Amino acid sequence: MQNPAFRQFEHQFWNKTSTPYDSGLGAVTAQTVKHILKTLNLKPDRTLLDVACGPGYITRAAREQRIKVTGVDFSAAMIELARQVFPQADFRIGDAESLDFADEAFDAVSCNFGMMHFANPQQAMNEAFRVLRPGGAYVFTVWNEPEHSPAMNLIFEAIKAHAQNAPQAPEGPPFFFYADNRNAESALKSAGFKAIERQVLTLDWPIESAETYIRHFYDGGARIGGTLRAQTPETLKKIAAHICNKLLAPSGENLYALPVSVVMYSAGK
Repeated sequence: MQNPAFRQFEHQFWNKTSTPYDSGLGAVTAQTVKHILKTLNLKPDRTLLDVACGPGYITRAAREQRIKVTGVDFSAAMIELARQVFPQADFRIGDAESLDFADEAFDAVSCNFGMMHFANPQQAMNEAFRVLRPGGAYVFTVWNEPEHSPAMNLIFEAIKAHAQNAPQAPEGPPFFFYADNRNAESALKSAGFKAIERQVLTLDWPIESAETYIRHFYDGGARIGGTLRAQTPETLKKIAAHICNKLLAPSGENLYALPVSVVMYSAGK
């Protein structure tokens, strides 16, 4: 069931963090674009709807392949940034859970790291199915569970050890719910999809320092960042020290990248 407070929280956050996200966490999330487009395997002039498009990473890459792509995001700030960077592309403010497109309007639909930010992810899948043509493909990505993802586990470990204040975010759907194949497959089948496949991707999370790593989440993470933003400066220093210690390799050298695990699902109509 949709939680209006959670939806409002997410909407307010993404409407003020477009540029910090693009310059920080976007360097990680953009790495999945080539995998998404390879999986969709669209020929030139085919149509793609990129849901929760953010700054337009998929749109840029798809246009380079001469795919007719439309990017939608519920954040006006994200759409404004995307239009500034790619003024020739088609970007629109839109709701993933109530898409303003006709039935069977697109050959493919993508959603890169949007699922954990929707108040009603099932409805977003239902809408993706509705606007997809028969024979079309749907691909979405989510973060894998922290125990399988060193770069993600590091921030959770530090928060668990030192955070004192409660998160700012209202309760929403479980963050890693669709990392579990059973949950994702059940939701996709409920929406009407078939030929469901799951692929685990390992990306590199570039890390300049503990402070910049934390800043990626603080500025560019709605829920995880909400926990960080609720902490005192003293607590944030403790979290940073914890992370800095973990970034020191046994050899004494600083680690400048950690692997992060992503789950990508593809399905057909």
